[in-house]
Formats: sequence, C-alpha cells, structure tokens
Amino acid sequence: MEINQQQFQVWFEKPLMELINNSSIKDDAGYAILLISIPILERYLREKSKSYQQTPLPKAFYDALHDKFPEIPRNKAEDFYGIFRNGLVHQVTIRAVKGKGSAQGQIQNAGSCIAYNASKNHFSVHPEAFARRVLNIINSDFSTFEAPGSRDHPLGKIELQNNMQVTMSITLPTNSGSSVRFAATMGSV
Repeated sequence: MEINQQQFQVWFEKPLMELINNSSIKDDAGYAILLISIPILERYLREKSKSYQQTPLPKAFYDALHDKFPEIPRNKAEDFYGIFRNGLVHQVTIRAVKGKGSAQGQIQNAGSCIAYNASKNHFSVHPEAFARRVLNIINSDFSTFEAPGSRDHPLGKIELQNNMQVTMSITLPTNSGSSVRFAATMGSV
C-alpha cells in the first residue's frame, strides 16, 4: 500500500470509523462525521470532474456527485451541495437554499444514505451511511483522490526518521514554474 493511502487511512478513515463505531457518541456525531466526509468527497469529485480549483463549481462537478449518489436528482445536486457542504463547512450548520422552491435538509440517524422528497424539496442524510459510501468511493479509486490534476492542493507527506523525529511537508508550485516546500519537524533530536 502506498504512503498516501496509508496516511489517508490514519488521518481520515480511522477517525471516521471511530466516530461511527463508538456506540456512546455515534448518534450525536453526525455533524462531525459529515464535516470530515464532505471535504474528502469534494477533493475526489473535483479531480473526477476536472474542476480542480474552479469557482463556482461547474456542472461537471454536480454530474459527478449525482453519478456517485444517484439518489440525488441530477437537477438538485447543486441544491444538495449548498445545503450540506456550504452550510456545514462555512457555518457548521445545515442551511436552506434560498429562492423559489427553497430546498431544505436534515440529518437523520436511520434510513438510507440520502433520501430526497420531491414534493417537499427536502433532503435527509444518514451521516454514517454517507461516510461509509464516501470511504468506499475513495478506497476503490484512490488515485483519483490523490488529485494529480490539482497542482495547488498536493497531499501532505509524513517522514519518519530514526531519531524519533516526524516531519510533515507539502510542496507547492509557484507561478514561475519552480516549487517551494513547507515543512514542520517534531520530536526529539
């Protein structure tokens, strides 16, 4: 197994599964589970749809979201993402999509991964099922998650040295075509 996938498992998959499998908190951990799962999914979908750093997100991104979560109607994928991703990541809450036919959402601890009620324009998300699906998507296509096309967002690297030091680094490209490496080292010398 490659180092990037090992780090993904330690940094993201293991903490998610701890939240999901801890029976004393799992029913109350929905927001935290989604706050970890949604950015992981976004990195994957940006690469899959070749939308990289584009803002606003293009139609191809929402098509990729629908392809991975077909229970989200294609014409409602942008509403779904606005409710859950934008609401949680920006305000740590679920938000309503304003305007004509306002879409709404909620977290539920039972039922299917995502349910959409067209008559009420309402989404329900089961955080555990959603996180498990996201992890399955990533683990079955990890090379897309690594995002080789997203040059401004490389994955961080951890280097373990014999003298008990740990170095985390990230190398970013510059406008001149060169690159700059940022690193932090911790541990005893």
